[in-house]
Amino acid sequence: MSGSGSISREPVQLGRFRVTPRPSLAVFPVLLLLAIMAGQLVGPPGFDPVLLFLVPVGIAAWFGPSSAALITALIATACEQYAYDFFPGTEVLLTRAWNGASHFIVYLLFARLLRVVHQDRQRYLRDSQQDFLTGLLNRKALEKRFPAEISRAARKRATLAVGYLDIDEFHQLNQEVGHSEGDRLLHHFATELGEVLRRSDIFARVDGDEFVLILPDSNSAAAEAVGEKVKVVLERLSSRNNVSLTASTGFLILPKPKPFEELSGILEAAKNLSSEVKQDSEHVYKVRAWI
Repeated sequence: MSGSGSISREPVQLGRFRVTPRPSLAVFPVLLLLAIMAGQLVGPPGFDPVLLFLVPVGIAAWFGPSSAALITALIATACEQYAYDFFPGTEVLLTRAWNGASHFIVYLLFARLLRVVHQDRQRYLRDSQQDFLTGLLNRKALEKRFPAEISRAARKRATLAVGYLDIDEFHQLNQEVGHSEGDRLLHHFATELGEVLRRSDIFARVDGDEFVLILPDSNSAAAEAVGEKVKVVLERLSSRNNVSLTASTGFLILPKPKPFEELSGILEAAKNLSSEVKQDSEHVYKVRAWI
């Protein structure tokens, strides 16, 4: 095939992962609140369920938005106060108001604490799987995602394309323009290429100027189309920033993916193909079947 790409074997077509929404847990804290209130009604007079009410408040704070924890804390306080009506004389009005307010504050503080812990945990999980510079997946996250993707392809008997992309002479460019400018160019490249990929495509940065593309349901023509997108994005960046940016990309097509195929072997072969491209001045990408 003529043009900037070369193709050696044909094995059909071209999307980012959609996260399945977690089923709502809103009903669970409410049921717990009602169960605790029922226990308060049948329990001995003077029984204080404040510690038990922390459970539904904690669930709402951990799994829901901030408003869910606030509403659950309010309902917990109301349930607790409502139960007192079944025990006349156990509390004077002022004492009940004080207890209700103090318990409500305890619930809110507990919810806030759990919320902070949960957010810190989410941030840690995100940072451990996200490249700090580009916001793409890092190698660790890629290795975790690949088994599910290749198993899905094997189950559907669909082709899968794996691309290894190496930006040419980037170390030298870094020396010329400075590391901060180099980092900015990498960030813009990742962002702009990510915008033209499908939602189901996996895009990861695995080294300084090296990236990996995993393209589900993609044959050689689809991989070639992505190779052209890489070329266009780099040309646009070069023009805007008065630099010369090119990349060498090797795409392997897996016509019959096996469920337990190792990513390391595929990446090594794709990287070797990318190195071939560097030596070939006629092409900026190559596509080859993986047998």
